[in-house]
Amino acid sequence: MKPTAEPATSTGIQGETQTGTPTFTAGDAEVPIKAGSVKLLNADGTGAQGAVPALDNNGNKVGEYTVDPATGVVTFTPTDKTYVGPVEPAKVQAEDNNGTKVETKYTPSIVGVKPTATPAESTNIQGEAQSGTVAFAPGKATIAGVEKSVAIKANSAVLLDKQGNPVAPGTPVDAEDANGNKVGEYTIDPATNTVTFTPTDKTYTGTVVPANVQAEDENGTKVKTTYTPTIVGVTPTAEPAETTDVQGVEQSKEVTFKPGKTTIDGVEKEVPLNTDSFTLLDENGQAATSVPAKNPAGDVIGTYTLKVVDGKATAVFTPTDKHMQEKLHLLLSKLKIQMELQ
Repeated sequence: MKPTAEPATSTGIQGETQTGTPTFTAGDAEVPIKAGSVKLLNADGTGAQGAVPALDNNGNKVGEYTVDPATGVVTFTPTDKTYVGPVEPAKVQAEDNNGTKVETKYTPSIVGVKPTATPAESTNIQGEAQSGTVAFAPGKATIAGVEKSVAIKANSAVLLDKQGNPVAPGTPVDAEDANGNKVGEYTIDPATNTVTFTPTDKTYTGTVVPANVQAEDENGTKVKTTYTPTIVGVTPTAEPAETTDVQGVEQSKEVTFKPGKTTIDGVEKEVPLNTDSFTLLDENGQAATSVPAKNPAGDVIGTYTLKVVDGKATAVFTPTDKHMQEKLHLLLSKLKIQMELQ
């Protein structure tokens, strides 16, 4: 009687090495299966010397088969760990002590697993850097009642450019507004998955197009997510200054400016004033070192200038010489009247 054989199967998660043991049974108790006779066959049916390629349905190599002749255990070792799908079975052969051969198969099944990702958001005031940490989790599957997973590859988080291509580590990616204008830069720390938004246009407030972030697991399966910063605008305030004095006297007073403030997550934040930005403006809103001072009729009666000392802005009104002459003429007239009265 001829020996018989039963095939073997196994199931494992994507990227995992699997094993199976086909069963060979002697056709006659007096003619046992020959010890150490289990071998793999090549595609043409000849005995393999070493590993045999494991192929997908299109003939592409996705792994290798090997066998332990002493135990009959066949091992499938994936070489393309991103592959999920059918694998062509390994052909396995043994023979009895009479040299009668029998053939069977070993078929592995690959259960795909995909990592997952959680996006991050942050909120901060205008002009200030902010950051958020995206999260990546291993893909999981339950096989024969046991949960298995594929770990996320360490330091695999990268930023993607506008075309969806990974950028080199340490290279920033432009952060843009909805119209494609650059308003800042994104960078990432692969060790912590923390993405940082650094504004380059500190006057900008509004929506920022999210950063695209990608990581991969140990199989090379990629997953994407986003980081979105929100910019809360703040506007400084100012209080006008007024002075009153006698005709012809120079007058001055500090003009009060206060930083813009807002509350983020229960914490009050402000944008400090740039004391180098204090500027005197003319009638057309243009910067000027001095500006004519006019009366309601439009006549020039003096000049305005600005002094900045110790971070404080002081507006100065200086009357013109003609104005001083009018004052002197008035004083002389009063003196003459007083002398005549005496």
